[in-house]
Amino acid sequence: MKPASSSKPNKSKAPHWIMACVLGLSVLFLILGAALDPRWWAIGALELSAANGLILAEVIRRQSSHHERIKQQFRCLSQDQQAQHRQTLHLQSLVAVLQPKVPFPEFTPVAAAPDLLSHIVTAVLTRRPRLVVEFGSGMSTLAAGLALQKLGSGGRLVSIENDAEYLAATRRLVEANGLSSVVEFRHAPLQDFQVREGVMRWYAPQAYQDVARVDLLLVDGPYDMKCRYPALPEFETRLTTDALIICDDSRWPDFAEVVRRWEQEFPQWSVQNLETVRGTAMLSRKAASRASQ
Repeated sequence: MKPASSSKPNKSKAPHWIMACVLGLSVLFLILGAALDPRWWAIGALELSAANGLILAEVIRRQSSHHERIKQQFRCLSQDQQAQHRQTLHLQSLVAVLQPKVPFPEFTPVAAAPDLLSHIVTAVLTRRPRLVVEFGSGMSTLAAGLALQKLGSGGRLVSIENDAEYLAATRRLVEANGLSSVVEFRHAPLQDFQVREGVMRWYAPQAYQDVARVDLLLVDGPYDMKCRYPALPEFETRLTTDALIICDDSRWPDFAEVVRRWEQEFPQWSVQNLETVRGTAMLSRKAASRASQ
């Protein structure tokens, strides 16, 4: 593949050649004017003035372009700082409400962001679920587990994870916060799952065969977002009438397509898109569908 710079036209070469030609002609006319005829000198002076004008115009253009680039960089930096500030406020709120025994670990790029965790915690505290199931463990496991513990109503969380190392790390975090009686981990390696257009890599069904009457379903796995489609087909009949589904990564095209497909194939469910850093889709049954159950 060619370097990116080789495919971009060099827009500044043309003005350089023009200025060089004008300067060369002006010097030539000045020499001719001094040696032969003063009229050539006058033409050379005009050419020199034109060259100075072109140089000045090029300097102004470059300065303007440079200032515009700096302004753009500051705008991007300001947007990043604002987004980071919002995440910090969400994290501070989570810590104040949940009061974890050990500090939250560092948020990695693939971890659930604090704004998503805020929606999960709000759903747990307001809806008071008896059973929460999540696909993909991590920060969401800790946040939901702490919220269930805070309620003290006997609710529990079943966390299904395909990565054994990641599951072990999350388990240590959960145990450090005294949540072992609230959170149950299930290791489910990815397997071929038959869908209409072929196969997808989805969690081993044995990990959730005994699961029923789920009040809150959290979908943040597998890592391949296209392969999250089976979550609703597999759990639609396992969810309670008033169940809520919260999904991360709805801004990404692959998962946005999954959500659109759910809307088409399961019209009894409505989708609400929430403004979070990676996008959050929240699904609930429509009123008419709840009434018929």
